[in-house]
Formats: sequence, structure tokens, C-alpha cells
Amino acid sequence: MNDLIEKSVPTGYRFLDEQEDHTSLQRSDSGPSVEFYPAIDDLVYITRTNQKVYKLTSYAKSALLGFLLLNVAGMPAVLFYFDRPVAALMVCALNLVFASLVLPKIMTTDYRRFFKTMHVDFENEIARVELNEEGVICRARGNMSFHAWRNVKRIEESAEAIYFFLAGTGFAVRKNGFAYDQQKDEFLTFARNHLRQSPLIDAANHS
Repeated sequence: MNDLIEKSVPTGYRFLDEQEDHTSLQRSDSGPSVEFYPAIDDLVYITRTNQKVYKLTSYAKSALLGFLLLNVAGMPAVLFYFDRPVAALMVCALNLVFASLVLPKIMTTDYRRFFKTMHVDFENEIARVELNEEGVICRARGNMSFHAWRNVKRIEESAEAIYFFLAGTGFAVRKNGFAYDQQKDEFLTFARNHLRQSPLIDAANHS
């Protein structure tokens, strides 16, 4: 029955029943692993980064452009028309600051609040990520998932985490889970080498 379900759902990952035999995943050629406390900020970063990958439709772009022009240029133009140049410049500057700084901050705060509501105690439970020749095994909050290397689109590194991006989603490994920098480097090297070797990965994702 499980074989039929897995064959009928061609997803980029598969969840493993805790009662299944996992001996096939615990091989002698398995790679490095790490345990860490996850962070809500990583979920926010992954979500916002994936949003930039998927382009808006022409209709959505036109709507956003119209809204931007109306607020940044339309109101100042009206004030200039009524001989209020100082007020026009102030309104234009305020709109630019709001669009470039305030709005992104509001969105980040809303995402953080959303994930904290959806994942209670997310940052208080240890997560584990294991690498092997076939892919990545993630264990967190009593769940387990497997992601084949061919479904990992790219890997990014920041000062605090290593990000694995999938199709529309992803997960992070916090660097504070490594006792030494050498362990982190070995983990990252193993992951990047296997990502490059995956035959179905677009070469553009490795640039």
C-alpha cells in the first residue's frame, strides 16, 4: 500500500512513518549530521526569498506599478499644481521611505507573527538534519521528511544559518549546532558537492 501511495504522488519529498524500517537510510556511507534549535527568522527569510523567485503576473505588476505611481507621483503632482512644492517633496519622500523601508519591515513582522502562531514552541525543540548520498533527512517535532538531492534547488549560507531551498519551500540549519567550524565546513562541502552531482539540477542554480 505504501509503495502505491509513493508512486502516485510525485512530490519533492516524502514523509516517513516512525514505525517503518529505516535501515535503508542508516547506511555506512551516510554523511554528516547536526542537531540544533531552529529559528522563526529562518522561516521568514526562506518565505520572502522564495517570493522573489516566482515572478508576478503582468496584471499584478501593473496593479502594483499603478499604486506606486499614484502614491509617489500622483499626490505630489497635485500639490505642485496647487503651488505647494515643499509639501509635494515631503509627501514624495515619505512615500518612498514607506515603500522601501517601512512596508518590508511590516511584512517581515507579519510573517514572524504568523509562523509563531502556526508553530508553537518551534524554537524550543531540537531539530536534526542528516545528509547522505541520496539526499537530506529532516527530523523535527516528531516528524521526519526526506528530500532527494535533485529536489534541492540551491544552498545559501549566511552568518547564522545554511539554507536549503526546494521548490517553493525550504529549511535551514543553524550554525550554532556545530561544535567547530570544521564540522560546519564538512557539512556544507558535502551538501554542495552532492548538489552539483545531481543530474536533474539546473546548472544555473549553482552560480
